[in-house]
Amino acid sequence: MKSLETESLHEPICDTCLTRLDDSPFRKLVLKEKNGVPLIICIHYFAPCWDQDLINEKYSNYEIVFAGFSLDSKSLPNPKAIRNLQNNLDLW
Repeated sequence: MKSLETESLHEPICDTCLTRLDDSPFRKLVLKEKNGVPLIICIHYFAPCWDQDLINEKYSNYEIVFAGFSLDSKSLPNPKAIRNLQNNLDLW
């Protein structure tokens, strides 16, 4: 499986800006090429890295199989941050 992540799954690299994601919120996409070859990419959660048009253009031969996201450890226990994610469709 091809991936832009480092060998350690705990230190992913943004597919757009090519920097380590560290504790930044990020999205993880599992894509599948038309011939079935999977690809995992990670992208900073917000613009300018998260650009759906750019992703669609760059990976036009792929379909999204799975999409997930990661939050920093400070956001998880914060009920306000979780409520914002649940109610704000623009974040998705």
